[in-house]
Amino acid sequence: MGMHPSEKLYVTISEAAAMLGVSRRTVQRWVSRGTVPVVRLGRVVRIPTSAFAPAPAAPPPACEGSGSARILPPNGCGSGRDVA
Repeated sequence: MGMHPSEKLYVTISEAAAMLGVSRRTVQRWVSRGTVPVVRLGRVVRIPTSAFAPAPAAPPPACEGSGSARILPPNGCGSGRDVA
């Protein structure tokens, strides 16, 4: 019995295509362009599953202000009170 693709460290091009819902040819193009990292062992190509990890959350939006120190509400912007 084989491992489920989500438990593997590396997957084939076909497995990656199935995981991402794209064609095998699309993944091959990404590999040839260097868009997706690969490990090559001779003619064998494997893609690390870490390449499909979710992207980190975006940083909070920058707040406009005077640049002075302030205690801000939880969302990081808006009205806060000045720190003495």
